Amino acid sequence: MIHFTNTSPSRSKVYLVGAGPGDPGLLTLKAQAVLKRADVVIYDYLANPIFLKYAENAELINAGKRYNQHTLSQDTINELLVEKAQEGKIVVRLKGGDPFLFGRGSEELSAVLKTNIPFEVVPGVSSATGVPVYAGIPLTHRDYSSNVVFLTGVEHPEKEHSMINWEAIAKISTIVVMMGLRGLPNITECLMEAGRAPQTPVVVIQWGTWTRQYSVQGTLQTIAEEVEKNQMEAPVLTIIGQVCQFYQQFNWFEKQPLFGQHILVTRTESGPSSLTELLIDAGAHVTSCPTISIEAPLSWEPFDQIIQNPEKIDWTVFTSSNAIEQCMERLRVLGKDTRIFGSCQIACVGAATATYLEQFSLIADVVPRHYQSEGLADVLKKYDWHGQHVWFPQAEKTRGVLQNKISEWGGIVHSTPVYRNVLPMIEMDPIVALLEEKEINWITFTSSSMVKNFFQLLPDKGKIALKQWAPSVACIGKVTADTVYEHGLSVDLIPRQQDIEGLVAALCGTDCSSLNINRYNKFT
Repeated sequence: MIHFTNTSPSRSKVYLVGAGPGDPGLLTLKAQAVLKRADVVIYDYLANPIFLKYAENAELINAGKRYNQHTLSQDTINELLVEKAQEGKIVVRLKGGDPFLFGRGSEELSAVLKTNIPFEVVPGVSSATGVPVYAGIPLTHRDYSSNVVFLTGVEHPEKEHSMINWEAIAKISTIVVMMGLRGLPNITECLMEAGRAPQTPVVVIQWGTWTRQYSVQGTLQTIAEEVEKNQMEAPVLTIIGQVCQFYQQFNWFEKQPLFGQHILVTRTESGPSSLTELLIDAGAHVTSCPTISIEAPLSWEPFDQIIQNPEKIDWTVFTSSNAIEQCMERLRVLGKDTRIFGSCQIACVGAATATYLEQFSLIADVVPRHYQSEGLADVLKKYDWHGQHVWFPQAEKTRGVLQNKISEWGGIVHSTPVYRNVLPMIEMDPIVALLEEKEINWITFTSSSMVKNFFQLLPDKGKIALKQWAPSVACIGKVTADTVYEHGLSVDLIPRQQDIEGLVAALCGTDCSSLNINRYNKFT
């Protein structure tokens, strides 16, 4: 009898996953699902590190390779794939672009195949096709290009002879060269010698689909000089052919209102950031700096007591989305739900907070235009507050501006803490490095707490770099701007529509009437 053996544990599997060219939105749903299951992720230099957030419980191994700078050799990567899988783990090899297009994916699978370990390949958006789209260059066109060739700019160093037939390549309408930065002078020379016209349009794109994308255009005769003059660095993609004439017309990505702007966004540590998402949608390169960590209050007793008699509450006021989230979670823990709000009116500090409230099937009765407690106070002052019981589920140690106003108007205020703003445990060295290298164009602040915590977290060398470089500062409102001013910085922008959408619109310059361009002074 013949016995077949499988050397790999039953759970073992290797996934070769294409991460796409860089834009987080181009990661496939399947790739995201596989990352969530991973025990080990071996990732490349060109795979956007933001994707690693999906692999929450995985061991992360950097296998990045750049020109003459290999973190791990290819043989070591092959051995790691096998070794980790033989430990009974799900291993994800995360590669930039598509793993089977000049990605050496087949070499890695060959190593896995020898061990009988199960494997799967998840295709990705290749930089060869994705990057031209972000530069507005159609690779084919009925009038100009009926064929395309994809060409590597780096052949195997041990080859005796090149496998590239330049005479044949030169006849192709559109030529896409990957990894061809250092070989560009030779590539263009070979194409011209093979008969391609020196005036053929060429576009070279650096960091395509990333928010730091940068493009240079020229001709087959001039492009190498243009690339050197503009000090372009890898990774680049080169497109050669008449289709490059559409670059100026269709280049939508680099024409976004905040393209080229590097914005440091101070934010809470957990949960999605609508500000970050809107800024990225507008083309900005965003670096997040968590300055607030949300934790449970020291005691839930005041909250638990007030919801025993919800019918006595006339108004509930939510001053943040965090307050809503923590409030609803506590109700769930206590076996209660939103029916406790059935007999009261609800006010929210701004549109974003009101929108978040709608997720719980609750509609705010009052929402001010200005995203500050002062803005809500202006709206609420027209109501009769005498004898009204007003409940504030809120953060500990808040400013209490609105509570004091309502008390002055005759209302009975009940403030119950539902969360605490505490300093997160984060590494600030990367932020300091960006400030020292003068990489940051804007810093945004959406609350005074974020300002205070940012300066508390920032080490002295970071504060020195901040004042020397003095990036522009955008604040959501005057109160936040006052806090920035107290810390020795000026403020360049305060939107009149004081909410997240207004702040982004002001940064984009799409609502110029709402801008305060002049440097803000707290005494003006």
